[in-house]
Amino acid sequence: MHLRFVADADESDELPRPLCLELLGSRSLGRVALSRRALPTVVPVAYLLIGEKLWFTAPPAGRLLGGGQHPVVAFEVDEIDPHTFAGWSVVIVGVAQDVAPGHPDWSLLEAEGSALRRGPGSLVAGLTTDHISGRRFRPIRDITGS
Repeated sequence: MHLRFVADADESDELPRPLCLELLGSRSLGRVALSRRALPTVVPVAYLLIGEKLWFTAPPAGRLLGGGQHPVVAFEVDEIDPHTFAGWSVVIVGVAQDVAPGHPDWSLLEAEGSALRRGPGSLVAGLTTDHISGRRFRPIRDITGS
């Protein structure tokens, strides 16, 4: 296998917070990364941005969020062109908190959260956007000349 493309360190730009939030709100499927049994795990999740808080679905208790613990997680969403590698990525890092009936935000989720596809026993978790960052990637140069 031969590499056809080269990336320079300056081929990406940091995105400002408002644009990160706008891009985050434009999608509904992302990835949650966390440590599970001391190993890294990345799981695709449905999500919804309401205001500046991210809500995502998680499998039944114990499978993703550790059965009621509040793990530090990373959440990532992106759009990358598979041919040019141009696109963007937004990452949030924070403490995931389970949300269930009785939680102060539950009524908001019931009203706004129809986009969160929840199966039997699945959980909803919240994540603040206090630690959000993003990058835009410019097309990578083709060094083969083709």
